[in-house]
Amino acid sequence: MGFTPSFDTEHVIESVVVGEFSRTTTIPEVKAPHGSLRFGGLMMDVRTGVTYWRGRMLDLSLEERELLGALLRHAGQIVSTERFATLLGEDVRAVDARMIALRSRLKHEGVTCLPCRADGLGYVLWRG
Repeated sequence: MGFTPSFDTEHVIESVVVGEFSRTTTIPEVKAPHGSLRFGGLMMDVRTGVTYWRGRMLDLSLEERELLGALLRHAGQIVSTERFATLLGEDVRAVDARMIALRSRLKHEGVTCLPCRADGLGYVLWRG
């Protein structure tokens, strides 16, 4: 005679696995009211992608706005390069190249909130 649990163990195992998966992949987002993302002096309208640094509109390409938007959604948090590659549908090496180009572009515009590489961990948008 075997032990029969009084609950559905298959369902419990699935929910635990799903719960573990969601805990490891969910990264809280930094959001501001009215459809904008803000960090330091940066502000991006999520509907249009128009980005401002301390009230001055930045002239960024679509790719730069896409990458900066991903950084702003996770501002102050280290996100792996692999995660950015998945979010952007890019190769890991392409993400590294885009981050370097975005950092250079933002510096040229006078922005001090820049993407920084955390060796072996990924990237973080940081106030300098």
